[in-house]
Amino acid sequence: MVRIDSSRLAELCGVSRGTVDRALNGRGEVNVATKARILRMAEKHGYKPNRLGRALVTGKTMTIGLIVLNLDNSFFAHLVSSVETKAREHGYMTLLALSHNDLVTERQCIDFFASHAVDGLIMLPLGNGTAYEKHLTAHGIPSVMIGNRLSKRWTYIGIDERAAMNDLIRHVAGKGYCHLIYYAPPLRHRGAVNLFAQEERYQGFIDAADAVNTLSHETVIDNTDMVTKVRSLMKKKRTAVICSNDIFAIDVIRQLTDAGISVPRDAGVTGFDNIEASGYFSPRITTIEYPTGDIGEAAIDAVLKKITNKKAEDILCTTRLIDGNSL
Repeated sequence: MVRIDSSRLAELCGVSRGTVDRALNGRGEVNVATKARILRMAEKHGYKPNRLGRALVTGKTMTIGLIVLNLDNSFFAHLVSSVETKAREHGYMTLLALSHNDLVTERQCIDFFASHAVDGLIMLPLGNGTAYEKHLTAHGIPSVMIGNRLSKRWTYIGIDERAAMNDLIRHVAGKGYCHLIYYAPPLRHRGAVNLFAQEERYQGFIDAADAVNTLSHETVIDNTDMVTKVRSLMKKKRTAVICSNDIFAIDVIRQLTDAGISVPRDAGVTGFDNIEASGYFSPRITTIEYPTGDIGEAAIDAVLKKITNKKAEDILCTTRLIDGNSL
C-alpha cells in the first residue's frame, strides 16, 4: 500500500488540510459525517500523520509532560487519567514520568521532557526553592503546578487544604470527640522536600482544633505505636485519629482492629483524599474528597493557555466531606 500525505487525504475527501487536521486530532468543530468520512479514508489508505514534520513546521509537538510522585496511590492514577483524557480532547498526547519521591529523579524527568520538546508541563513538584525554580525556568516550558505550590510566579491548581481540614475537624468535634491525634508521617521530611499540601493540611488541623474549646490534640509523625497510644487515651477521653490521607487511615484502622480496638465504637479514624479503596473498606472512612478530576481538567486548561501565551490564574477546586462510618 502506498502511503499518502495529508494533502492527498484532503483531496480524496474533498476537504481542506485544515479540516483533515481538526478531524484527526480532535481540535475545533468538524461535521460528524465529514469527520467519519475522513477517518474511514485515513484508515483505508493507512494514513499516519507525520508528527515530526508537523513539529518542524508549527514548532509544536502536541505533547504535554506530566510528573507525579508515583502510581502506588490510586489518587495519582485518577489524576493521571483525568489529565490524559482532557489533553486528548484537545489533540494532545500526555507523556508520563514518575519522580518516585526522589529529587534527583524529578530533575531528570524535567530535563527529559525539555529534551523532547514538550509543549507544556504539569507537575506535582517535590522540589522547591530558588535554585529549583531557576532550573525549571531555564528550560522555558509553559508549566502548571498541581498539589504543591512553588512561588506565586507559577500557576497553581489545587484545593484550599486548610478550609477542607477545618470542615473535617468541625465535623469530628460535632460527633463528640474530645481528643485528636493528628497522624502525618510525611511531615518527617519537612525542610527536605516540597510538602506544601501536607503542611497546609496540618495547619488547617491546628487552627480548627485550637478554635474548638472542647478539643485537646497532639501530633504524631514518627512510627509511634498507635495501638498503645489510642488504648491509653480512649479510657479517659473520646479519641479520634486524624490521618493526613486515606492510606494512613486504612493502616491505622487495621492496626486498631487487629488489637481488638473497634472503630468507631472505641475510637474514631478519618482520612483525606477519598481514594477508591476507602469506599470499599470497612468501616467506610470519613474523609475529604480531593477533586482529582476537576484538578486534572483545570490543569490542562491552564497549561494550554500558557502554551498560547495567555494568562492562567490559580484555581482552587471544591472539596466535599464524605461522612463514612469510621467516627
